[in-house]
Amino acid sequence: MLIHYNKKNDVIQLKLDYEIKEIELHFKNGEELIKNGFYDEAINQFLICLQVNDMHIPSMKKLADLYNKSGDTNKSLFYENMAKEILSKLWDKKIEEEIRRHYRFME
Repeated sequence: MLIHYNKKNDVIQLKLDYEIKEIELHFKNGEELIKNGFYDEAINQFLICLQVNDMHIPSMKKLADLYNKSGDTNKSLFYENMAKEILSKLWDKKIEEEIRRHYRFME
């Protein structure tokens, strides 16, 4: 069996791998900074995660918690609502796919 590789797919995979590693690194750094009481520095690490992928829900939740602890309820609510909105959209998409799959079988 001949596997056909395409440079575009390779570039996309490399970019995805890089982004995953970046998010994992900064998220882990953020969690360590929280343990050591460096909340502002932790916030910066989670913001970097969102720069890499603006749908990284764990970072949004950490930011909401950290801003809540610091008393910045506006930013806390902003990140909490952002996470809820993304989760809702993902949930709606999943339900839509299941409905389409179900009705496809009924045809």
